[in-house]
Amino acid sequence: MGKVILRNQAFVNMLASTLEVYKKESYGILMGRRQGSDYVVRQAFSYQSAKRHYDWVTVDPRRRNRIDALLQTIMRYRFLGDYHSHIDWPDHLSEADKKEMREQAIPLSLLILVKDTNRRRKWRFLESDQSLTGTVADRYFVKLYAFEYDPDARRIRKLRVRCNYIHRLNRERSAFGPLGTAGIWNGRNRASRRGKRRARGRVGRRKAQGAGRKA
Repeated sequence: MGKVILRNQAFVNMLASTLEVYKKESYGILMGRRQGSDYVVRQAFSYQSAKRHYDWVTVDPRRRNRIDALLQTIMRYRFLGDYHSHIDWPDHLSEADKKEMREQAIPLSLLILVKDTNRRRKWRFLESDQSLTGTVADRYFVKLYAFEYDPDARRIRKLRVRCNYIHRLNRERSAFGPLGTAGIWNGRNRASRRGKRRARGRVGRRKAQGAGRKA
């Protein structure tokens, strides 16, 4: 049986796009190569126009087909499948997910389950449910599953997932511990607002001076 090999960029993109919209579902496309029975996922891109909710996500089929075709045109990778997230539950594909895989003959689908947590867990592959699991920033508990659709048998089965990037996450202390960027971004936002106010002030003064000259 084959396996899914997640390259660093694809893994990071999926995590970032999923956690960015957390408490709503994410949805994106997987690009890469086939190596025998293995899937090598090199890139993952989220659908920006997706309509998101707590327990569903959808994309206009015309827009999805357009971006799928464009990515295959401008990249040397092929379409492998898609990924989406579930918030809190369930930790398996829904019946709607399975129906979509069968009807559209989607070869590969990655499911990312995200829950709130206050417990730190290192990243690892669990043989018990064949998931890649770990925590991010002592706040998000993540489980990633891979599912393959066999069109001949019309059967959906789980695949093993391998990702070397999890070893880097386990080594780096910054991957754990509370998020610390809020102050940075708040400072940048305040500076940006001050800059905009100063710019508006300059424009206002120039308009006033111009009106004075005309008078």
